[in-house]
Amino acid sequence: MSVKNLALAPARSSLGVAHNPLDLSPEMTEYFHSIQKRLPNPIVEMRNGVCLGCFMVLSSHQQQLVKSEDGYGICETCGRILYYEGY
Repeated sequence: MSVKNLALAPARSSLGVAHNPLDLSPEMTEYFHSIQKRLPNPIVEMRNGVCLGCFMVLSSHQQQLVKSEDGYGICETCGRILYYEGY
């Protein structure tokens, strides 16, 4: 999924369009909808070990989880869903 599609995911969801960003599990999709209400950008990229939502450095363990085969994780600081593009 491209970054442009991720940026549009919150807007599409608020319009009622069926969209599952990052092919999230049902539990993560529910979490996405709950944080979407309080965070303007609930899905952000992890770049160089930093959450681009709160700009905090993630632990090595958290970075590995985001880089795993699922390709997403949750920031321990701000609670946003993180994805990694794998440069």
